[in-house]
Amino acid sequence: MSGLSVTVATTGQAEFARLINQLEDLDPLKRVLARSAENQVVRFLRQLNLSRSGQDGLGTSGFYADAAAQTTGRATGDGFLVTISKLGFRLRFYGGTVVPINGEFLTIPAVAEAKGVRAGEFDNLYRFGGTLREQAGSKREPETDRIFYYLARKTEHDPDPSVVPSDSEFESHWREDMIDFLERRFGSNG
Repeated sequence: MSGLSVTVATTGQAEFARLINQLEDLDPLKRVLARSAENQVVRFLRQLNLSRSGQDGLGTSGFYADAAAQTTGRATGDGFLVTISKLGFRLRFYGGTVVPINGEFLTIPAVAEAKGVRAGEFDNLYRFGGTLREQAGSKREPETDRIFYYLARKTEHDPDPSVVPSDSEFESHWREDMIDFLERRFGSNG
């Protein structure tokens, strides 16, 4: 959670009391900060999608663009919360082990047309060693048939905290929005 501290300097007691009363209701500020943080994460994920997509040579999956579309911010009792609901995002951030659920192997795409498609959706694949290959002709020819998927019993993924903005990026961004909000609410002289 982020901390919030406001210092009010005034010479008149009545003005001081008015400002304190206005500060007691921080819900509008929390909503502004939640929206600001949500927008920042969405922009960050869209940029990440552009910079990381297709690095494996298999084309873009749009993973981070999907994550951006599934990002929401909301005010909470003590601040705000940004949630990224994209399936697989926690694995990217925290790392971990992936094992097959409905079969013996995970299928790792080897060609662009296999990316984002289940192996069972192809009717011309056969297993050869640790691969699924496309049968191009009337008979199987493992030496020339194209590899569509690699097979794995599990995959290990290292944590990648760079998939979200850093704390300092967050703070500098929403601090500006907080100052704008307070200046609009109390005036630039308050």
